[in-house]
Amino acid sequence: MLERIENEGLPAFYGPQRFGYRQNNHRLGAALLNGSWQAVLDELLGPSDSNHPANQTALREAWVRQDEHVLRSGWPSSQRFEMLAARKWVKYRDPEKAVRAGGRTTLNFLTSAFSSFLFNQILEERCRLGLLHVDEPGDLTVDPLKKTPLPVADGGLPSALFWGQGAELADGVQGEIEARVLAKYQIDPSWLESTWVPRAERRPSRFHLSDPGVEGGFDEHGGYIELRFTLPRGMFATVVAAEILGTPTQSSPDDGQSNPNEPSM
Repeated sequence: MLERIENEGLPAFYGPQRFGYRQNNHRLGAALLNGSWQAVLDELLGPSDSNHPANQTALREAWVRQDEHVLRSGWPSSQRFEMLAARKWVKYRDPEKAVRAGGRTTLNFLTSAFSSFLFNQILEERCRLGLLHVDEPGDLTVDPLKKTPLPVADGGLPSALFWGQGAELADGVQGEIEARVLAKYQIDPSWLESTWVPRAERRPSRFHLSDPGVEGGFDEHGGYIELRFTLPRGMFATVVAAEILGTPTQSSPDDGQSNPNEPSM
């Protein structure tokens, strides 16, 4: 399988870790781009779709009740964004101040996660049409390592849109896919004026690993299989692992499961 991936490649999906332990970073990012500070807080601190660890239920119900004592001291430091936002809310009752407590790096990561979600939807549609390994008229092809324009004759690969400031849609079938996904998620042109909007780029639609290797052995936990491979920068080993383990290589982040031991981002 590693050799097949080396030769044929895999869809260059963003891995599930991009969307956080609740698989909702993209929803937070969309609300942030829309300037909906209260919506960000409700998604961050409330029950939302109930996709959260069981030990957070009381904390999230406290947000619904507006229990100041729990909001002020209940969130652990491992959930830094939730902790800071909840405390800021209790102090100022200002949703913008509460969200901004997370810091620029965190907020930029959330809007980048939204663009990653759009990219995955675009790429999923291309795969559904059976075009992952096909060069289509109108494709914008890029260097698989540098993500800069590169003709197919020189090793360029078809790309899909990572949406943001300076976005350039492809032509042909790929352009139709991109326009359809942007319309589906009701992308407002005014979002491009947001402080938090990422820079657009064209990301390769597939990637190839290199230097594959496999070993088996035993340790104190029993038998194991060790996989070794090198990926281009920005590609996700979790996508390779999912392919090898037989789990879905791409599903909606909204289908993800909570991990109570992971921090917020």
